[in-house]
Amino acid sequence: MSSWRGAAALLILLIALALLTACLSMSGEGSATPAPQSCAYLTLIPVEDGGAELLWPSPMYPIAAAGRHLVAELAMWNAIGGRGTCMLRIRREALVRCSVRGVVLRDPDVWVAGFPELYYGYKPWSGWSSSSLPELRLPQRVSELPRIVLYVEYSARHAPHLSMNVALDLWLTKQERPGVVSHGDAEVMLWLYRSGRARPAGFEIGYVEVSGRRWWVWVARNKGGWCMVTFVDAAPRSTASIRVELTEMLHIASELIGKVCGVPDPENLYLEDVELGTELGVVNGSVDAEVLFRRLELHVCR
Repeated sequence: MSSWRGAAALLILLIALALLTACLSMSGEGSATPAPQSCAYLTLIPVEDGGAELLWPSPMYPIAAAGRHLVAELAMWNAIGGRGTCMLRIRREALVRCSVRGVVLRDPDVWVAGFPELYYGYKPWSGWSSSSLPELRLPQRVSELPRIVLYVEYSARHAPHLSMNVALDLWLTKQERPGVVSHGDAEVMLWLYRSGRARPAGFEIGYVEVSGRRWWVWVARNKGGWCMVTFVDAAPRSTASIRVELTEMLHIASELIGKVCGVPDPENLYLEDVELGTELGVVNGSVDAEVLFRRLELHVCR
């Protein structure tokens, strides 16, 4: 049985590597998307039309609208409790600040305690949705997406050796606005920064270069059945201003979702939302971290 599993894993890895080589030939600065006719510039952070402040632990689940076009969620989904507080505050900029001792994890085998975040669009699991702008209505099929260029500016400070990241999270689903995700759906993450022992689920299969930036690529199938593709910035910085060719990254991810995970017609999956947040881990039973998001912009070009 073990030799069969080893052979199957090797076969998957070889397929993924072959596919990644094909993706590399299509990515990079030389394959930039042709100049569009027009672009719309959607500024989500700084938030101009509202704000929110969420705390954890809290008697009420910490989720709220942060203006018309963002939802704030302090999703400490794997933490049962602890002494101290986590805060997610939106006052133009978005600030995550956590100082908690004695953290107990619901699943100790998972390094993540939670994912304080903001999102544009509809998030499965929560059922909450922001108001969509006419230039980018979500959900929308991957095959029908315009060119989306995303700009993020952030700074992160944390305790030494704390496992954490700063990440984008994107849900791709076979049906619009599902309550949960399952087999045939997918999650695509872009890790902009990571520290400590934080590592994506699954196994690393190589790298791609998009617009001059190198990303290591990880692929996994989640316990819940959905496919996961994670792009990890090869040169992470705790303070950075980053430009991401989001639609191009989604097309690369779709190839992997189809070939490695066997999801049929992945380009017809719906992009439900764009999430920005920080996955926080625990070191010596504590979470000590602060992340400031100064900018989140979507340039939508057709």
